[in-house]
Amino acid sequence: MENTLVIRPWQFLLMNKAYVDKVNAGMKVIVSGRHTTYRVEKEKDPYKMTGEELDEIIEQGMQEYREGKTISFSSSEEMHAWLDSL
Repeated sequence: MENTLVIRPWQFLLMNKAYVDKVNAGMKVIVSGRHTTYRVEKEKDPYKMTGEELDEIIEQGMQEYREGKTISFSSSEEMHAWLDSL
C-alpha cells in the first residue's frame, strides 16, 4: 500500500488537520476502527469529470428511470404539491 497511511480513529480526532493536509498532498488515508473502516479523500469536483464518468452517471439515471425508480412531474405546481406533502 504505497503512499497509504492507515490510522486509528483517535489519531484522526487528535490531528485531523494534519491528516487532511496529507490527503490534499495526494496521500491515501484510511481510518480503521474496531468494526468500520473509512477512507478520507477529497471530494471530486463534478465539473472535472471525464466523459466516461459522466456517461456512467447518465446510464445509471436512465436505468433507474426504466426501473420506475424516478419521479416525474408535468408541472411545477405538481412538483411543489409533492414536496409539500413530504
